[in-house]
Amino acid sequence: MATPQLGWDVGTGYDMFISLGVLHEPDNFGLRGAWAAGVRSRLPTPERETLQKLVSASPWPLHWVHTLREPKDGAAVLNGLTKIPAAERLKEFTITHFYNAETLEMLANVSVRGVWDEQDLKQLQTSGK
Repeated sequence: MATPQLGWDVGTGYDMFISLGVLHEPDNFGLRGAWAAGVRSRLPTPERETLQKLVSASPWPLHWVHTLREPKDGAAVLNGLTKIPAAERLKEFTITHFYNAETLEMLANVSVRGVWDEQDLKQLQTSGK
């Protein structure tokens, strides 16, 4: 049997997504909600609402950051995002090992419809539980 190996990967690209999660769920990290809301309020409304939906429906895409080339910084994340067609980003971030076949099918249907509803969101939030 092969000896397991532990790898270490670093880059501020990871920090971008973790910070985004912290700003949207401050209570989970011992931060004041008012402070986090103030930080979020500095974003234009459409972008802020999009990020809120992403954070509430998807795990942090750290697996995706891992696939980026060095340096895995914020610029690399933004550059990588521009290379993924908008219609493919949800699929890219919610890679198959996170969800069961039923949820992946629902995500594909959402992509085709161009909208999602509360039932889709609930399924996504409870997938694998």
